[in-house]
Amino acid sequence: MMVMASRPASAVQWVIMRRWLVIGTALLLASCGGPTMRPSVPNGVVPPAASSSLPSFTMELTSTAFVQGSSLPSSVTCDGQGALPPLVVSGVPSGAKTLALIVADPDAPSGNFVHWTAWNIPPQNGSLAPLPPGSVQGMTSIGEAGWVPPCPPSGSHRYVFTVFALDVAPDLTSSAGETDLRKAMEGHVLAETKLVGKYQRTK
Repeated sequence: MMVMASRPASAVQWVIMRRWLVIGTALLLASCGGPTMRPSVPNGVVPPAASSSLPSFTMELTSTAFVQGSSLPSSVTCDGQGALPPLVVSGVPSGAKTLALIVADPDAPSGNFVHWTAWNIPPQNGSLAPLPPGSVQGMTSIGEAGWVPPCPPSGSHRYVFTVFALDVAPDLTSSAGETDLRKAMEGHVLAETKLVGKYQRTK
């Protein structure tokens, strides 16, 4: 039977001491804020903290006659005077050259019914009814320019008022309609805002 010679005690102690020395050094570095691993950033990618923020616009359309999702007063419909609803726009971006407006009923039996279109509205915060001087009103679904009061044949309909801030002044005449306006606005919308009202006739 072969007996293996054991390592001298001093050698074993030296190995144990080296291990403890390595462990102790690592703990000391960690407690003193030693070098830490940082996630690498791919070339050409800017960390979020250093990236420049894009400008954000919070344009808003409100009315004193109704709030978002509520019923329109009869005074602005065919059951009343058919008056223009009071509209106020705020938060217009500083780079806007003009504003545009589209009011439509997506619940109409024949599809999207356009009640009002306008463009080249001065890009300023304030009232849109009546429209400021210089504005152009376009065709509606009845083939006429100007405001067409809501008059749903049955049920409750939504009326979507949308204002667009544009970096151009659309070169359109008053014979143009919603389709022409949307085509002219492509690639030029800086911001937009919507206000939705509902109406159901009781007569």
